[in-house]
Amino acid sequence: MRRTPKVWGSVQKGRDPVRFAPTALKKKVMQAGGWLCHWCERPLTMETGNADHSPLPWNKGGRTVMENLVAACHA
Repeated sequence: MRRTPKVWGSVQKGRDPVRFAPTALKKKVMQAGGWLCHWCERPLTMETGNADHSPLPWNKGGRTVMENLVAACHA
């Protein structure tokens, strides 16, 4: 019996096809967070920061929109 490979991305579980925030959205998230990590309060820059899905993670159906993103460090 031949198995069908799993398909990742927007097809699986109706996920948002955009996982990573575009640069303009990432900058808005950083500004809204005061350029501090939401979790540990470390200072952030565009290079050291990340737009993290919270409260609903991307892999659980969270969308890549301002209301579901927080500023976070890579640590």
